[in-house]
Amino acid sequence: MIFIALIGLINITSFQCRPIPDPAVGGIGFRKPHPAPLVSMGSLPPGLLTPPVLNLTLNTVYDSVFIIIDPDQPLHAGWTDTNFVTDFPAWDYWWLNTRLGIDRLDSIYVLVSRYNYSNNDHDFRRIILDNCGNRIHEQAQWNGYQGQPIVKDGLGYNHYIGHPVLGWFDNMDAGITDQFNRISTTKTDSLLNVRFTKLDSTGNMIIDQLPVATGDTAQSWTGDTHLAMDLSGAYYAVWSRDQHEIVYARSADGGYTWSTPVVIAADFTYQVNKPEIVISPDNCRHFIWQRWDGQNNYLMYKKLDANDICLVDTSNLTPGAPVEVWAPEMTVDQDTNLHIVWASSYEGSENLYHTVINGRYGNNGLPAADSQITIVQEYAFYGNSTLKRYPKIIVDSLHCLHVIFDQGAYGLNTGKQVYHIKKNRSAQGYVMHPDSTRHEFFFDGNNAAIRVPAPGHYFVKAWAWNSNGETGWDTASIYVTAIAESRDGLPPECRIRPTITRDLLNIYYRQAGMKETDIMLFDITGRVRKRNLSAAGEGRFSISLKDLPAGIYYLQIKNENILTRERIIRIK
Repeated sequence: MIFIALIGLINITSFQCRPIPDPAVGGIGFRKPHPAPLVSMGSLPPGLLTPPVLNLTLNTVYDSVFIIIDPDQPLHAGWTDTNFVTDFPAWDYWWLNTRLGIDRLDSIYVLVSRYNYSNNDHDFRRIILDNCGNRIHEQAQWNGYQGQPIVKDGLGYNHYIGHPVLGWFDNMDAGITDQFNRISTTKTDSLLNVRFTKLDSTGNMIIDQLPVATGDTAQSWTGDTHLAMDLSGAYYAVWSRDQHEIVYARSADGGYTWSTPVVIAADFTYQVNKPEIVISPDNCRHFIWQRWDGQNNYLMYKKLDANDICLVDTSNLTPGAPVEVWAPEMTVDQDTNLHIVWASSYEGSENLYHTVINGRYGNNGLPAADSQITIVQEYAFYGNSTLKRYPKIIVDSLHCLHVIFDQGAYGLNTGKQVYHIKKNRSAQGYVMHPDSTRHEFFFDGNNAAIRVPAPGHYFVKAWAWNSNGETGWDTASIYVTAIAESRDGLPPECRIRPTITRDLLNIYYRQAGMKETDIMLFDITGRVRKRNLSAAGEGRFSISLKDLPAGIYYLQIKNENILTRERIIRIK
């Protein structure tokens, strides 16, 4: 199948380019790779390869700058292989309790609780990974400060890491920090009351287990509270009340007072539990939870805006129940896409599942069909014959996903391990325009194109990944001297109309009163791939596309009086 997208028309009088030094532009938090030293593979750290070198070049063709990468090794988009994180050969509990965090430099922090019913040991393991999932550091026993959870500071640089799970009736959520590095968390006590705790950046207590909800207004299912903070600094605590209602409470004063719980969803026949909340970049609140109908667990979703107005009411994201949904975990990326992972049983399942929904979508307060809101349908992104449980998910500064999970037989005194897996995005980058505006783009294969609105310096940064998840990047810049004004369209007497029939580009044109017309099809290097001379007036002709690879092309119609161009994209 061939698809041609018409991008627009432009008349160009002059277009020149020359290299300039790269400006000092902030952004990506990693260093540009240099040629690897002459060492044997045996001297490299285990699991580490050489990051890809992209060899970025810029060309100009008519109204666009074309960006080409020539990587020194194969690039990779999608899920990488797993990386081993840590091991418990004979764990005397049914599963592991893990927490996952990431800092501003994209280092990954993993915590694994050592607590179980028979051994009240509050120590736990802390493992630090690089952005590929390779272990940098492991500390076998560490008890943090005042038992706070794994959270990064207000600037995102450092982590304040505490006990992930302090006990069956003393569970903490993942925790958050504010701009002053004050650490906040919620938990459920032995009477199923919901309590809030806040520490300063050194671990000193500010608020100690303040009741958010007590008695019948609380009744939180054990370990089932989660906390988030919006752009105004307001806190939101969400939990499952008596396993039949998903509720949340709000604090606008830093956690000192809390609103009456608001019901998000209810099911008094069966169960709703394990809710999660995230605040997206547009300050909307997104809730997910699992719902049991007596036969299946479903993944449920609801969205509120910053003013408590419902944008998407309770929606079932897995209506066909192809898999059971257990303990879904969620994160939001910079594009406001919500990424959700889960295993299909509390005992574990052979597969881990992932789905992506559109966090910008609204439905006027009505439920949304799965087909309306889901970007990527639920699918098993990793599986083998061993049971896997309780995946956790985060997104790094380059939009890549990181998941950890525990793996091993369910039950007491069985060996269990923690693994990491990463999802690379397609090769991408951004262009900085002369007015300092930035626009991101993705590559189509090894090529990308940007339209040039005005003369000036254009700076481009591109990055991509290899199959090991390592990031390579490069920069380039170009100077455009002059561009004529763009034309919104051609008059009726000067018109081209391309259509597609199988592998033919069919062109109808009308250019009244003009002489012989030169019709050409260019590729992104400026090379003429097809050419046809036609008479003045009205005409029809076809260009065979069978021998042209997928890519970006320009259709040009030119005579002594006028020049018109159409940018087309051919996809096989």
